[in-house]
Amino acid sequence: GYKPRTAITYRLREKMKPGIPGLASGSRIDLSAGWIRKHGQDGKLGMIIHESWHTLQNYRSKHPSWLGEGICDWVRYYHYEKCGTKVNLAKAKADGSYGTTAAFLDWCRKAYGDDFVHGLIGDLRAKRYDEGWWARRTGRTLKELEADWKGGRLQVATYNIRRAGDKGDNDWSNRLPRIRDVIQR
Repeated sequence: GYKPRTAITYRLREKMKPGIPGLASGSRIDLSAGWIRKHGQDGKLGMIIHESWHTLQNYRSKHPSWLGEGICDWVRYYHYEKCGTKVNLAKAKADGSYGTTAAFLDWCRKAYGDDFVHGLIGDLRAKRYDEGWWARRTGRTLKELEADWKGGRLQVATYNIRRAGDKGDNDWSNRLPRIRDVIQR
């Protein structure tokens, strides 16, 4: 099993490469004092969430950097801040990294289940990720999923299984045959 780090060291640095808000390495995170002063409360905590997630990823295996950055932004924008990201789908690529990949991962979560991203993280940690992961998990390649995402197609369907004759919200004896029918379609 996975054991998360028990301590993370944060260092506020005056001299960091311009435009780099933070850098995570092992259990240490360097934060750019200049970036924090410039962005104030707007992005400071979100950036710290993103960088902290790098230390928690602890994949110990080779993985595409776009995926690692996308997962960090997914945690930030969809799990923590719950604000999502704006993406121009005409220009977007699933492997575009950061917010673009985060938006793609959240689409996958909606299309293939709430455990989708967590399953991906677990498989990265267990060294079970490779290019074929997407097809094994969804039956579609990364390129096919990207086309579905950009085309606005979700691979899920919603069926209303309630009927006027139901005896309330917990009338499963009447609903179960309808659920079986939906599953068999």
